[in-house]
Amino acid sequence: MTGEKKKKKIKKPRGTARLIPGKCIACGGRCEAACPAECITMNDQGEPVIDAAGCIGCKKCTKVCPAEAIEIHFTPEELQLLAEREQAGGTADEEEMDPEQARIAARLKEYRDVWVFVEQTEGEPATVSWELLGVGTRLARKLGVRLGAVVIGSGVENLCRESFAYGAEVAYLVDAPAFRHYRTETYRDAVCRLVNKHKPRVLLTGATGLGRDLAGAVATGLATGLNADCTELDVDDQGFLLQTRPAFGGNIMATIVTGRHRPQMSTVRPHVMPLPERDPDRTGEVVSESMTVNERHLAVEVLEIIRDTKGTDAVDVTAAEVIVAGGAGMQTKENFAILQELADELGGVVGATVTETEIWDCTTYGACVEHCPVFIEPLAKIIDMRRYLVETKAAFPHELLNFFENVENRGNPWGIAPPARAKWTADITVPEFAAGTTEYLYYVGCAGAFDSRSIQISRAIAKILDAADISWGTLGVDEPCCGDSMRRLGNEFEFERMVKKNIGLLREHGVRKIVVNCPHGYTTLKHDYRQFGGEFEVIHYSELIAELITAGRLKLKPTADLGRMVFHDSCYLSRYNGIYEALRRVIGAATGAPPAEMERHHESSFCCGAGGGRMWLEEDRGERINIARVREAAARNPDTVCTACPYCLTMFEDGLKDEGKMERIKTLDLTEVVIRALQ
Repeated sequence: MTGEKKKKKIKKPRGTARLIPGKCIACGGRCEAACPAECITMNDQGEPVIDAAGCIGCKKCTKVCPAEAIEIHFTPEELQLLAEREQAGGTADEEEMDPEQARIAARLKEYRDVWVFVEQTEGEPATVSWELLGVGTRLARKLGVRLGAVVIGSGVENLCRESFAYGAEVAYLVDAPAFRHYRTETYRDAVCRLVNKHKPRVLLTGATGLGRDLAGAVATGLATGLNADCTELDVDDQGFLLQTRPAFGGNIMATIVTGRHRPQMSTVRPHVMPLPERDPDRTGEVVSESMTVNERHLAVEVLEIIRDTKGTDAVDVTAAEVIVAGGAGMQTKENFAILQELADELGGVVGATVTETEIWDCTTYGACVEHCPVFIEPLAKIIDMRRYLVETKAAFPHELLNFFENVENRGNPWGIAPPARAKWTADITVPEFAAGTTEYLYYVGCAGAFDSRSIQISRAIAKILDAADISWGTLGVDEPCCGDSMRRLGNEFEFERMVKKNIGLLREHGVRKIVVNCPHGYTTLKHDYRQFGGEFEVIHYSELIAELITAGRLKLKPTADLGRMVFHDSCYLSRYNGIYEALRRVIGAATGAPPAEMERHHESSFCCGAGGGRMWLEEDRGERINIARVREAAARNPDTVCTACPYCLTMFEDGLKDEGKMERIKTLDLTEVVIRALQ
């Protein structure tokens, strides 16, 4: 070797994270969530406990700490190495790529092409798909990669040829009867499988009703970023997609880059991008992919298609250049004629609006779906609009900021330290669930574990299960939040992350049968988890108690101490799951008489006001729902109001207090009624 000897490179020591005493503000565990090495846990005071042996010195915890309460500590030996690095070449402060960054960089290189999802309805393509192929051609040329079209449906191979005519070089085709009609689950899974196999760097989707629904679901499934309603797309010299869209109500245009995740996903509204010239002589490669769909696992079955009337009154709002829209301010149907006159002058169409306030007012109690004579499902659309507001615009009521952070960081809505989840068992014996020997997992839920009033329900259930000699146990502090309110409030990304983790945990513990006390958790575990492969036998405690009474395993001595009893049907037990009579049979066995019914009951019951995540929101418009329901109950002159839901119980107790009736009317959960009659 000639010249100077090659200097030996001194590897920069990384140090370990250390808490600065007295500076932590118990923000909710941001450092714990950010730690890739999972070496941070939170104590009962909400402060981080850092396992120095597991720390990799990545500094992520220091960067997310709002109080700057964590520092990187170096040993004397490490400080000596830093000094030597500085002397060797002035590189003491030089940042080296940590293993996580290196892993991300290597993964990003695997993704190459630009894709466009070709939207179609019964074989009729959406024009926005061809518009996106036009901009996709420009992006692909700049990147030096191929432009691909994703075609999913039944009997839609002709759309591959049409995609070539608009610029696609390759078409990925999923053609099977199961994809004839659009369903979020089937299309999401198909796109995710294609992406995971072929690895495109960019995926573009039309910002139509279908496109928005699919794009959000795919982005969640792939754990990647999604920018909605982009008005301009380009790439920089590093190959990152530059996604420009209106921000802050359209006051500025923001250009957004997705740096760490692939594919980079964007939606674009119809007519934003120019329609490219069609060349029928263009050809390309068709890559056919076969996918099996298990209809039994799907939450949605298409029974019938009710088609829009095609005639002079038919309006395609998505294709209109000008929309004149009105909302609640128009007051009457007749006043929309004024809007029609303006639309006619402008060559546009008339549309309608819904305010964000109205979107968040919904309690998801389902009467609109059950009673609609033409089978419209506004509830699903409201949840979709919430998802759009939460995941795309970050626009949601201010109360939800703490709620979302608490669930994400602490695993419960109140932000209580996770070790406190088992405190409800402090002075009673609660068995631990054991795989292979325990029959039922008792899923306590967040309310049953943390809310002082609901804890009484949890204790009552434990006594009832023991009295019937049931084999049962809990997961203790390992029990996770089920995620119900996250999904109903539109935080789909976090919900799906929670579900996948929870299903893995339940399988790891060998859980097959689950007893639940909360109707919201019951619905989520029983139905929502199935969409992600979570097949469990989920039972509400009222069903189990009714079975035990019938089988003679639970002996009750009817008590009349509770006087005249009125029963309130929980929406998520009754309307969502059809559980009506088991509840009333239990009341009859415990009191010797059936309950009195409110004016609205069974299929026509009315909400308590806490569903759909409204439990965590203030109600400041009009008459409060729980007050209306309490007055309806009081009209029956009861001594006791009974329900079988912790949310309903809270809403009734609050309503009775506000109405000054708490001393005269008791509020009990069904388990508490059973306990009074238990022999």
